[in-house]
Amino acid sequence: MSQIAMAIKSYESTYNHWPVSTNAEQSGMSDFTFGTYGTKTTTTVTNGGTIEANNSELISIVMDAVAFGDGRPTPNVGHALNPQRNAWLNAKNVSDIDSPGVGLDGVYRDPWGNPYIITIDLNRDGNCRDSFYSIEAESPFGNTNPRASGAEVFQTTYPVSNVPQPRIMVWSFGPDGKADPNKKPDEGANKDNVVSWR
Repeated sequence: MSQIAMAIKSYESTYNHWPVSTNAEQSGMSDFTFGTYGTKTTTTVTNGGTIEANNSELISIVMDAVAFGDGRPTPNVGHALNPQRNAWLNAKNVSDIDSPGVGLDGVYRDPWGNPYIITIDLNRDGNCRDSFYSIEAESPFGNTNPRASGAEVFQTTYPVSNVPQPRIMVWSFGPDGKADPNKKPDEGANKDNVVSWR
């Protein structure tokens, strides 16, 4: 997960914008979660907005892929979103849509075969709120602000200047392949979720 975050940061540092499509950029959302949209994962993580996406567009851009494994063009066709052709992420390509690695559909999957969930601070306000971990039940500290999540809950509820504010959040469902929006992060199906901010 740290390699994903570093690849995204490297892209942003080089181009001074996030590795996202025009659709995501113009979605009007302050933070964009690349969730499970279009995958066969039984647990659903969405933005709740008008634009939904899995991680394939973002991954194709930071890997400088112009076509997915199944031959369809990526948003980076012709290197349009990565003109310097930098491949910041070196992930294994696989020949199906179930195995760990980057599948034929371009989705980067964790060691258990589920999509990595990636959220970006799209509006660059210094607060990155993942669509799943921003659910009130997910706040590890009982925060009443339904938009505060995971690492941000301290900053949102208790202003502490030395609390790091991630601009990118990456996580996975963990070994059980599940996440439950009605449970706290350390309970039930969420207990084994693997997150980048802890």
